[in-house]
Amino acid sequence: MVTLQYISPWTFLIMLSLPPAIKNMKAVSKATPSTQAELAMIDVHTAQHHFLFGILYAIGLLLSAIL
Repeated sequence: MVTLQYISPWTFLIMLSLPPAIKNMKAVSKATPSTQAELAMIDVHTAQHHFLFGILYAIGLLLSAIL
């Protein structure tokens, strides 16, 4: 979408949320059904990642509107 100029390059700020996403994917691949506490924490980390992604995307859109 950036290459087609639908959105600003500032939206690439979402790439800062990539390391937590990779960490979460690794935790999901290692989890087993017998580890209920781990599965609950995966849900928490997924929600945190979703929040971080949304905040970074909103900041990128705001910066593109201002600059």
